[in-house]
Amino acid sequence: MVLVAKTVMVMVLVVMMSMMAIMVIVIVIVTEMVMMIVLLMLMMAATIQMCRLNSIGKVEPIGKQEREGFPVFFGSFCLF
Repeated sequence: MVLVAKTVMVMVLVVMMSMMAIMVIVIVIVTEMVMMIVLLMLMMAATIQMCRLNSIGKVEPIGKQEREGFPVFFGSFCLF
């Protein structure tokens, strides 16, 4: 009787621990996804604003050093 109770307790504990671990992993993945999306949106907005300023002529064209910081596909926004 005591053994059965102990094994059941251990099983419940293991299940609860695994559930907690899965929840933590899911939360971390979701937060990372949200952070990545926010960063991408911020970078897109910054590049588009830079291009707008450049097209108006208030700011000199983006230098090579600054351009290197952005990936190629962000730089392609300036072409349109």
